[in-house]
Amino acid sequence: MALTVILITMPHRGQLSYIGKKGLALKAIARYDEGKPDGKVRVFHAPGRYEDWRARSDEDIPEGEEVKVVEISKYFLTVKKYKGGN
Repeated sequence: MALTVILITMPHRGQLSYIGKKGLALKAIARYDEGKPDGKVRVFHAPGRYEDWRARSDEDIPEGEEVKVVEISKYFLTVKKYKGGN
């Protein structure tokens, strides 16, 4: 008899507060597809405070574009282009 253990890592409470936050693409983000490199974003969570993350998106986002965080995982953020207050 074999025993299979599956571990699921959830973001901690502080990371969940990143959803909806505004950021800036530091490195262009190509539409996500297996094998394509991730982009890089800087997410602002307080005046003068930020963190840099690996990022993925379902659309191409050029370097310097403002982004909004829509999902978070242990290793990267999923972002979309920031469109004003949306």
